[in-house]
Amino acid sequence: MLIGQTVQILPTLPTEKASEVVDFANYLRQQYEEYALVKGVTILNSQSGSFDLLEEEEELYHPDDLKEFFLIVECKNEFNEHLKVFHLLSFI
Repeated sequence: MLIGQTVQILPTLPTEKASEVVDFANYLRQQYEEYALVKGVTILNSQSGSFDLLEEEEELYHPDDLKEFFLIVECKNEFNEHLKVFHLLSFI
C-alpha cells in the first residue's frame, strides 16, 4: 500500500524532489542493511559459543593476595547530596 502510494506520487514531483526521495530511500535501505548485518552477527556470536570462555574464567586472585583495600562509604552531606568516600586500607 505504501509503495503504491509512493509510486503514484513520484511522477507528480519535480525531478529534484523525486531525486531527494530516491536519495532518502537509499539512505534508509543502507541503514536497515547495516542494522540487519549487525543483528545477524550478534545472533551468530551468541549461538556459536565463541565467547563462552569469558563466562567460565577462573579466579586468578583471592582477597588474601591483596596488599591494599579500598573501602567505599556512601553518605549524604548537609545539602542532602549523595557522596562516595574512598578510604585506603594498607596491609603489609
